[in-house]
Amino acid sequence: MVPSLIFGYVKYKLHSLEEQTYAYLLKEYKEEDILKVKANIQKGTLFIANVTFKDEPNYVYDYADIEER
Repeated sequence: MVPSLIFGYVKYKLHSLEEQTYAYLLKEYKEEDILKVKANIQKGTLFIANVTFKDEPNYVYDYADIEER
């Protein structure tokens, strides 16, 4: 039971971070400028969103929710 709760929490946090990051980016960028937003688990920050823009497909930018700390 506990492992499934942890898995569910992590899945929720990743999806939530993707949504929050996308909404944040839309304040500064157009929707068509954003190629991909993918949340991952990373050592140190724990949850981080990797963002790729259409005009720079070879670069990945990391965004973290620093207010949770």
